[in-house]
Amino acid sequence: MNPIFIGGCGRSGTTLAVDLIGMHPRLSPIYETGFVIDLVAYLLRDTGLSPFMVADEIRGYMQRWSRNLPFRPHEKRDYERYWHGPHHVLFTRDFAMGRTEALIDSFLATDAETGFRSFIRELFAEHARLDGKPGWANKTPRYVLMLPVLQRLFPDMVFVHCLRDPRPVAASMLSRNWGPKTATDAARFWLDCVDRAEAFARTAPDRYVELRYEDLTEDPQGALSRALGRLGIEDRAGDMIARYRERIEIRPPAGEDALDPALIETVEAAAGPAMARLGYR
Repeated sequence: MNPIFIGGCGRSGTTLAVDLIGMHPRLSPIYETGFVIDLVAYLLRDTGLSPFMVADEIRGYMQRWSRNLPFRPHEKRDYERYWHGPHHVLFTRDFAMGRTEALIDSFLATDAETGFRSFIRELFAEHARLDGKPGWANKTPRYVLMLPVLQRLFPDMVFVHCLRDPRPVAASMLSRNWGPKTATDAARFWLDCVDRAEAFARTAPDRYVELRYEDLTEDPQGALSRALGRLGIEDRAGDMIARYRERIEIRPPAGEDALDPALIETVEAAAGPAMARLGYR
């Protein structure tokens, strides 16, 4: 099955999207896997370090990242409940470190891209095997910022872009201790993510799937059915949503009247044209 990567501006429903897609009998959800992005910086960019120093950096990074596998610390809040949990990574630390050593060998042999491609595929194939499924969908929001690199590494990939109205996105981001600190910066970050996703869609329209948070919460079965159709995967949305709702409530987003009017004005001033183009009034 084609690699499926899921991303978008933070607080746009990426976790809900992968959690729901992961209800499919053929797709195992994997998240959060920020190491994919961070290792690209080590492997595919000129860091100015010797290859052996880079190898040590990679090894140390993966030792830290995999320390608690198959459990990972998280910052999700109590009301953010998901079927598969706030993080879903099933491969063990020993398996991850074994694959890391193979990645380092490839890097030192000056075959970084091939080694990295095998590293990711083998890790995620192991996760899917442990979940008893043939394919996987991997979510990390920041994937939207590195789509050209992902496409080069995985030419057969499909990208699912999670999109949401920037006004509640900004409000949610500002309530966290990470990311933008002002409504203007949050709106600009949303714009950057949208621009990058749309650029990818123009170059690879058959590899791009848009999934709106509003659709996913207001009509989850319809939104999921359309996404599965675009992914070329059997439509089991009805069964998937029914099973999901046995345990998790899918809540529609809060209305605009729940947001700070000053925040709304600021975001609309920064992102108004893109909002209009995308149908956000």
